[in-house]
Amino acid sequence: MIRQFLYFFIQWSWGIVQNVTGLGILAFLKIRKPKRFTAMYHGAIVCEWEKRSSMAMGMFIFLGHDNVNDAYARRVLVHEYGHTVQSCILGPFYLLLIGLPSILWANVPTLGKKWREGFCS
Repeated sequence: MIRQFLYFFIQWSWGIVQNVTGLGILAFLKIRKPKRFTAMYHGAIVCEWEKRSSMAMGMFIFLGHDNVNDAYARRVLVHEYGHTVQSCILGPFYLLLIGLPSILWANVPTLGKKWREGFCS
């Protein structure tokens, strides 16, 4: 109970920027599709979205539609939950140190290829 309170308190103080952003994304998704899958995972709010990739923004985890019901989903969920913990630790620096590199790796084909060649070989 105390652990979840601390998680919530730190997210909404030190990590307020990413939490407000995550809450905005969640609200937008719920307006577009109210019956969207939503759940809790260790204090984080998990929501399905219509993208293939997954993302964590503060205490909000957005699972890609490919990652909701398959065996791979648990690993993705745990990975994204790790980012919510990083958000607690890094606070406002999370977006610069974790978010920006993640977005670049995922969306710039040349960088993604270099990452896969360098780290996954």
